[in-house]
Amino acid sequence: MSKMKQPYFDIALQVGGSHYPEVGGDLLQKFGDTVAKECAKIARENSDMTTAKAIELRFGIIRDGV
Repeated sequence: MSKMKQPYFDIALQVGGSHYPEVGGDLLQKFGDTVAKECAKIARENSDMTTAKAIELRFGIIRDGV
């Protein structure tokens, strides 16, 4: 099992979906990445590159400088 990215781990705890977000974490990670990528795509389609990059950085889709 891979370690879940910290933003997703924090959100999982906040919403109370699990006291142990590592359980099922791979599926939650994939879901979160897909949602974040879709949000960034919508921002790009609206010519908002700053927001698109901020979303990708926040959720670890890209690293700073990429």
